[in-house]
Amino acid sequence: MEPLHRVRVATRRLRELLPLCAPAVPRRLVTRARRRVRRVGRSLGRVREIDVAAQLFMELADGGRLRSAAARRFARYLADERHGRRRRMIARVRSVSPRKALRDLAEVVKVLEVGRA
Repeated sequence: MEPLHRVRVATRRLRELLPLCAPAVPRRLVTRARRRVRRVGRSLGRVREIDVAAQLFMELADGGRLRSAAARRFARYLADERHGRRRRMIARVRSVSPRKALRDLAEVVKVLEVGRA
């Protein structure tokens, strides 16, 4: 759960940071990089939602506030839902091409480094 959360946070930060680079970086590069980063972040979102729900559920279950039969059924539902969403997430991330997103980000960094020299 934690690595997925960290990647989502990183994509949000990058999306906010990229427009600040626009004065020094070609607009098309910033737009393309931002779009790809956004798509990666969105593809992770549905799994992250289930992770948050599972975490809240575990807190309730640990507190003894849920009936055991209902808790088992809901835990199974969450596990099945996460599995399905994870499969879809992997397909979406592959279609976005994280390599292209990394390439775009590397180009932004390269332009910024040249501008500093």
